[in-house]
Amino acid sequence: MTDITIPDNVISIGKFAFRDCSSLKSITIPASVYIIDAFSFVRCENLVINIHAGSYVDQIPKGFYFGHYRVIP
Repeated sequence: MTDITIPDNVISIGKFAFRDCSSLKSITIPASVYIIDAFSFVRCENLVINIHAGSYVDQIPKGFYFGHYRVIP
């Protein structure tokens, strides 16, 4: 699996949820997600995280995720 869209009814992403998913290229996280545990995306070197503008995910402090992310309207 290379692309994932988290469903709108999900409110949290657990610790190590996508750990070592090196084949994962893109994940889209809806505004409904307001809890993202530490290391949820650890060792996902090729991952681009797509987040909705104004969502909690858009407000994560720098350093939480060291890859690429983009804000989508």
